[in-house]
Amino acid sequence: MVAAAALAFIGLALFQLHLQRYERAVSGGPPARVLVTTLDVEAGERLTREVLAVRQVPEAFVEERHVRLGDLEAVLGVRAEHAIPRGVALRTSDVDPADGRLQALSGLLEREGRAVTLRTNAETFNSLVRRGDRVDVMLTADRPATRGATQQVTRLLVQDAKVLAVGDVVRAENETATGARSSFRDITLEVDIVDAGRLHHASQRGTIRLAIREPEDDTRLRELPMTDDDTLFDPLGADEG
Repeated sequence: MVAAAALAFIGLALFQLHLQRYERAVSGGPPARVLVTTLDVEAGERLTREVLAVRQVPEAFVEERHVRLGDLEAVLGVRAEHAIPRGVALRTSDVDPADGRLQALSGLLEREGRAVTLRTNAETFNSLVRRGDRVDVMLTADRPATRGATQQVTRLLVQDAKVLAVGDVVRAENETATGARSSFRDITLEVDIVDAGRLHHASQRGTIRLAIREPEDDTRLRELPMTDDDTLFDPLGADEG
């Protein structure tokens, strides 16, 4: 009786989780906060807090050129490239391209964030990464053993890092480089100061790999897993036996 009640409770919980995900998908996903104008802005006028407000929009309906709340400090004081009507969402194309603050890495960082650029070796895979993606970072390197031998291991280093730039250019999320995007090997990530040191050291030890996250996945493992030959092949050998 108790077991049946427990199974029924688990089934109900799973159904509720599925229903919540379905509702998010139908409604356009979780809300994103973008900047909108509260007054008509003339061409050449500087953007101030008085003419900007925040609006919540379902993530699925947010254009990649929209300026999000996190970029507010970067657009304050920037001149409007052209007239912007009242009540419309601010886009990166609305601000003066001669003012580089919106495109500067420092303007994209959250408080206490650090921008770290990594040279990766997975060229074809990294061509799929774009600004705004969330990624996990893994290192594959030789780990010295106590008896003088070395063993190659792969270790998860950083979880849920935001991609600030791909290559040597900071772009809006939907913009791509012409022709040579697939040749980019430098990825700039936003991490905290501790992970910044870990990534700098790791980049000198072995090969860096990235794993792209699903946009709504914010889970983090408490213990960072490590894979070596033993964990990779021993289970296979046990099955064969």
